[in-house]
Order: sequence, then structure tokens, then C-alpha cells
Amino acid sequence: MIRLKRWFSVLFCAIFLFCLQSSPLIIAADGSVKLYVSPNGSDKGDGTIQKPFRTMERAKAEVRKYNSNMTDDIYVYFLDGVYHDSNVQFSAEDSGTNGFQVVYTAYEGATPIFDGGEQAGNWTLFQDGIYKTQLAEVEDMREFYVDGVRMPRAATKPIQGFGFDSDNSHIKVLSEDLPETITNPQNVQTKNNYNWRIYYLPVEKIDKIGDYAQIVFQKPYITTYMYDFNFEVKFDGWLCLENALEFLDEEGEWFFDKTTKILYYKPVAGQDINTISAFAPKTEKFFSVKGTDVTKPVENLKFENLTFRYSGWTDPNEKGFCSVQATSRVGENGAYSSMMHGCVSVDYAKNITFDRNVFEHTAANAITMLEGIDTIQVTGNIFSDIGGGAVSVGTTEHGKKDIPEIPVNVKINNNIMRDIGMEYWGAPAVTFLYTKDSEICHNDIDGAAYSGVSIGWGWSKDTLNQKNNLVGYNKIFNYNRKVIDGAAIYSLSRNDGSGYVGNYVGGTNAPFNTGALYHDEQSEGFDDYHNVVESERESYLFYNLNNVDKLKIHDCYVNTANIVNYRSEGKDIQIYNIHVVRGEWPQEAKEIISNAGLQAEFQDVEKKMAGIKLLPREPKPIVRSSGTGFVETKQFEPQSISINKAVHDAPFAEEGGSVVMDAIDYTEYKGFEACSYTWQEALANSG
Repeated sequence: MIRLKRWFSVLFCAIFLFCLQSSPLIIAADGSVKLYVSPNGSDKGDGTIQKPFRTMERAKAEVRKYNSNMTDDIYVYFLDGVYHDSNVQFSAEDSGTNGFQVVYTAYEGATPIFDGGEQAGNWTLFQDGIYKTQLAEVEDMREFYVDGVRMPRAATKPIQGFGFDSDNSHIKVLSEDLPETITNPQNVQTKNNYNWRIYYLPVEKIDKIGDYAQIVFQKPYITTYMYDFNFEVKFDGWLCLENALEFLDEEGEWFFDKTTKILYYKPVAGQDINTISAFAPKTEKFFSVKGTDVTKPVENLKFENLTFRYSGWTDPNEKGFCSVQATSRVGENGAYSSMMHGCVSVDYAKNITFDRNVFEHTAANAITMLEGIDTIQVTGNIFSDIGGGAVSVGTTEHGKKDIPEIPVNVKINNNIMRDIGMEYWGAPAVTFLYTKDSEICHNDIDGAAYSGVSIGWGWSKDTLNQKNNLVGYNKIFNYNRKVIDGAAIYSLSRNDGSGYVGNYVGGTNAPFNTGALYHDEQSEGFDDYHNVVESERESYLFYNLNNVDKLKIHDCYVNTANIVNYRSEGKDIQIYNIHVVRGEWPQEAKEIISNAGLQAEFQDVEKKMAGIKLLPREPKPIVRSSGTGFVETKQFEPQSISINKAVHDAPFAEEGGSVVMDAIDYTEYKGFEACSYTWQEALANSG
């Protein structure tokens, strides 16, 4: 019997060794599963470090062999190099189980880069300092990058529109403002912005009739955007035309002919066309995480220390783009029926983590999360040069119903965000629509075209499905660099148990109807305190309050004394212990400032900023408005975050380089002392 037992033991060991050899080093000595991926590997390999896979897709398939009953985390390590994976789809079958995670991460010391671009080279001279090259793998494009900088698509200078003609199918501009001929007008788009919204509308044809030219828009988009869901656009202001070879007349501009697949580019002075590093996006989605429904979500995935860059989004080339607010978009089914694309998306998922990744040079959003999400963490990431928003959470469709699809327990914390909304100017750095029990905390946001943070949706005091959301301890500077009527932190609708707490805000750029902090239509349920607002101009707003109620604003430190009260009939608004400081901040304010932004354990994230190019912070942009009755922001210098003053005729006086305007007609309020609320304590340090 002893010999028989010994024989079975030997047989078991042999079988075990055979299985181990058939899957070498997949199961480590500690029992964990470790897989390896390299751009120099092969998907016919075995996933060991000696024979790594080549793609994320292949590694994901291998994980399914081990994740049904996990006893430890599974690690997928990406070795150094550039990857070209696209549209990888994670479903419920790819989940971690038994509370363990599947971790997709960089190998120690490696910098894996997921690159969605095709490199442009082999340039030949075309004409007038313009060079051309063939991009065989690119079907269409809206972005082009040279030496890490987003370059402007060929466009006219800002030209004056004269409104819609009688049949509402076209607008008029002066013929002299356009080139003599435009070879492919059906590829042209108009670009203009009103208030916080930006519009790209596809053109059907351009007819020159004497002194005027008619710009005829494509259907059905003109109907959808302008007739059914028009938001103030009258085309009687400034606009640009984009995307024609005939518009390519400035250094740094480019044009892509999708018929011939030829890219044209006019280098900036000092650039050597033979040595530039140029990329055109061809990948729109790196990966998606999407379960079946709320009962069968994707669970327990973690993505860390990965870089994603050069993503595209060409849908607006065909359909145009009409912003509503934040990251929502006019769609065929209504004004709020479509959300902005993300190069990474998450839906019907639970316990998903994005930690210490880098997202840069995206066409639209970096991360879009719509519904059915629970316990999502976005921590320690860098978002730089983002076409839309860094992170967008929720959808506009949840309305007043408290349904399980509403995002819950989402944490966007300790991230660095730079140069956000580069293509779609109305996209905040972080958007929360209908969310519960979530937070946006300790982020460092600098350079948002619109608001730093936008929270809430619905324009309603009956939205019981958004509550207990904290926007706290963030450092938010240089916001509203392109458009107006926003804030460092902005809210819509009732949001019980929520608040702005411990934020450090500075560098507002839009003087008109733009506050450092803003509660808009039907906002209720917020308790805001311990915020510090540092403004370069006393005339900028500390708070903008528009048709709100049931708010507390207290124990804050500011050096700008303006609060706007516009259309607010609410009687339960408490404002007290507001310290207006002249000179050095008191110790309490210094502590708030010190605590805002990244926490100590995330200071290593700043090291990853080395080598990331940012747009200049000087000179400060000046965001202009055409007046108080109807707000129309003018066009901006396309390649930077500063306004090209030479192309504007401001309707107001300027003082110290900034626009001076009288906003009393619009806000029904002018001056801090005229606030209709009762101050419960005298202003401290008001000097």
C-alpha cells in the first residue's frame, strides 16, 4: 500500500510538471498568475517573459483561462515599447473573481505606450512652403500633432456672418472673405462659439453671388442642430471656415484630403520638415469596459502605469458637432441624446481602477463613463492636451428616476489635468451628470477651456437621484480660457448632501458671467465652506448664483468681493463668515491652500509631467462678449489659449489689457455690498 501511494505521488507530480511546462511561468511560485506582453512579442507565444504576447487582446483571452475562481490577483505586465492595440473590449467574462483583481500594468521600470497615431514622414514640397505626404492607413482625421503639439486645421481668419437667409438653409458672408475657389466645399465646416457652446456644422456648398457668398449647410444636420434644437446660434457674428486646402495659408496649419489620403502641412518657422515628429490619429478607441447590465457587470479590473496617446474621433467630420452643455451633444433623438466619445469607456462595471496612467493628445474625452457603474476610482493619472473632457461620468437620460443605472461611488481623486477642452471648448475637465455618493477631490487642474468641474444635470429642484457628491480640496487655476459663463466649479440642479469644500481657486479668465464658484439653475442642497479664491482682478466674481435655493456658503477666504444674485427667489440661502483679505492670507487660508491639490502619497505623479508640453500661460487670454442682452464670445487664436486681439473689435473699453463691462442688466446685481442676503458676521480682514 505504501508503494502504491508513493507511485500515485510520483504520477501526480509528473502530471503537475507536465501542465506547468505546457504553461511555463504562468503560475508563479506564490500562486499568482503573471502574463507578459511586448510590442516585440507574438500572440503565438505562451505569455511568459521569455515569450511574451504581442497584444492586450491576446493577454485578455489568456486571462480567461485563470479567472473563473481566483485565489490571488492576476497580473498582465506590459514591457517597454509602443503598442498599437485598438478597440479591445472587456466584458463580464474578463472580470476578476472572489474579490481579486486582474491588473493590467507596466512591468517594473517600463513605460508602455499605447499609440493611436500613424507617423507622418517622407515629406515632399508641394508649393508656397507647404509640404505633403501620403498617409495610407488613415481614413479621415481632425487632429494633427507635431513635436507633441496639437496643430490647427486649415481655416479662414474669423469672418463676419450676416445671419440666415429667408429659407433658413444658408447664411451669408462677404465673398471677399473667401478664397476665389474652394475645390471640395462638401468637406468644409463652419466653426463658431456662443456663450460656452461650440458648433462645427457641415457645409454642402458655397455659392458666390456678387458681393456675398451663400454657405449652404448639409441636411439633416442643419435641421437637427439649428431648427429642432437651436441654442441661440444666429450666425450674425464671427465664424471660421475649416478644412480646405485653399485655407492653408498660415504656418502650422494642415489639411488632409481623405480622397487621396494626402496630408498637407506648412511648417512653423524654425521647423525642419525632415526631422519633425509628426502623428495623425487613426485609433478612436483604445479599449472599452462594458458588462451586460447592472446584474452582470465587469468587475475587479485595474489599469495602471500605462500611457495612451494620439486618439482620434472623426464622427464630427461627417455629422458636425453641436454642444449643449458640458460633455453632452445634440443628437438625432434630441438635444441631450448623445454624449461625447471617449478613447476609453466604461459602462455596467464595478470596482474598476485607473491608477497613475497618462492620457494625452486625445480627440475628445479621455475617459467616458455613462451608466451602471459602481465603485470606480480614477486616481493619480495625468490628463494633458485633451480634446474634450478628462473624465465624464453619467448620462443625461436618467432624469428624475432613481434607477440602478445611475453612477454611484465614483472617485476622481489626485489627478493632474492640463489643457482640457482643446477641440470642444465647452467640455469641463471633470463632468458629473446624475451621480450619487461620489467625489472629485485633490485634483490639480490648470488650463480648462471651460469649467474645471461641472456637477449635476436637469435644471430641476426635483432631481432626487443626484446627492451626496463632494467637490473638495482641488487646486483649480486658469479656467474659462476659451468661453464664458462657467467657473472653477459649477453646479446644476438639486444635489442634497453635496458641497464645495476646501478648494483653492485662481486664474479666472472670463470677466462676464463667470464666477470662481457657481451654482446655476435650481441648484439646492450644497454646503460650501473653507474655499480660498484668489483673483487677479477685484471685479471678477467670487460666486455666481442663478435661480437657486437652500445653500450655505460660509467660512471662505477671498480677495475678490463680488457675489452675483441673479433671478434667485429662494429664501434659504445662508452666506456668512466670508473673509475678504487684502494682502497676505491668514493662517487658516494658508492651510486650506496647502491641503489643496495632490496628496503627499501622489507627489510622484508630478514627476511624469516632465517632457509633457503645455500651452503657454502668458499672455492671459481675454474672453470678450458682445454685450449684456445676448452673449456672443468671439473667435480665438486657434493655436494657443490666448486671444488674437488683432482680429477683434471689442464693443467695450479695455483697462489694463482686460475688458471692462457693465453687467448690471444681465445679473441684476453689481457690487458686493448690494447682496440681498444677510451677513451673519462682519467681514474679517476687509481692510
